[in-house]
Parts: sequence; structure tokens; C-alpha cells
Amino acid sequence: MILPLTVAALLAAPPVRVGLEQVEAQGGAPLKGKRIGLLAHAASVTADGRHAVDVLRGLGVDVRRLFAPEHGPPDVWRRALLWKGASTRNRGCPS
Repeated sequence: MILPLTVAALLAAPPVRVGLEQVEAQGGAPLKGKRIGLLAHAASVTADGRHAVDVLRGLGVDVRRLFAPEHGPPDVWRRALLWKGASTRNRGCPS
């Protein structure tokens, strides 16, 4: 009997939104007017697959530096990104 109740509870739960998506929903307001250093890796994406630096810069957030603790900066990620349509372009800030 516990299993059906657990499934029902999960189905009724609101979707989870990561902090990046919450900042996006606010139009970048919490970060605008500040110089941002972004600590991110290849999996720092929204639910629809957009990378954090692309989302923030698209909102007009001044991302000045990229820090990548696990596998290096975006130019290194391109070798590891295997899914179709992955972004590998220069994101216009030093890493």
C-alpha cells in the first residue's frame, strides 16, 4: 500500500526548478549590475539543455570569468560533448 501512495505523491509534486531557472524567471535581476564569476561544468544546464553561461549572458548578466573545476573550460568540454546540437562556441569571456 505504501508504493501507490508514494507514486501518487510524486505525480502531484510541483516540478523542480534549479537556481539558474529561477534567476532566468526573474530576468536575471539578482545578478544584474554585478560582475559575475561563474563556477560551472558541462552539466550546468537548464532542464531544456541550455548552458548556464549562455542563459546568464542572454539575460544581460555580466559574466566575466568562467571557472570549471572538473573537466576544464568550455573549449575542453567540446571534446566530451557527444549529444547533437551541443554548443561549443567561444562564449566571449576568459576561462
